[in-house]
Amino acid sequence: YCATGASAPLPCPSGRYQNTAKGFMISSADCINCISGHFCPTGAAAPTACSPGTMQNATGQGACDRCAAGRYQEANNATACLQCESAHYCAEGASSALPCPLGTYQNMTKTALMLPNAGAEDCVSCPPGYACGVGTEMYTAGICSPGTVQPLHGQGSCTKCEAGKFQDGGGLTACKSCTAGSYC
Repeated sequence: YCATGASAPLPCPSGRYQNTAKGFMISSADCINCISGHFCPTGAAAPTACSPGTMQNATGQGACDRCAAGRYQEANNATACLQCESAHYCAEGASSALPCPLGTYQNMTKTALMLPNAGAEDCVSCPPGYACGVGTEMYTAGICSPGTVQPLHGQGSCTKCEAGKFQDGGGLTACKSCTAGSYC
C-alpha cells in the first residue's frame, strides 16, 4: 500500500494480504485479514494454505501452528489437528499417524493417562511368547499358537517347533522334546 506522499510502498502486515479487488491500497486497513486454515506473512499477495502437519483455526495469522505430539493433520488448509490413531504414534508436526513398529504394541499406560505417543520409542516391546505385527494394539492378540514359540522380546513372528519337538500350549517360549514312542 502507498499512503499519500509515500516515498516507497509498504507491505501488508503479518496476518493480512493484498486486496486485489481494490484498485490501489492507501493504508494497512486496506489489506484483507488472512482466512483460517491459511497464513499470511508480511507482504503477502494472497493467503498460503497451511501444509500437512500444521493448522490455523484463527483468522489474521502470520503463521500456521504445528500439530502437537499425539496429533496429526494430513490435509492442506486445516483448521484443526486429528487425534493420533490407536496403536500409532504422532510426533509434533506429524502429517500422518505412523503404526507401532514390528515387534511392538501400543503403550496402554500412556493411553490411559492421556499422554501422547510421540515416537516409536513410546511403543512397548512385545513380550516372550507373543509376536506383535506392525500396528498391534494389544500384545495378547499375537499369542503364539500351539506348535510355535517365541523366546525373545520384541519379535514380529512366532517360530515353529523344530522336528523332534512340540508345543501343545499357546504363548510359550520353548518347545518340548518328543516323548518316547512318539514322533513330532
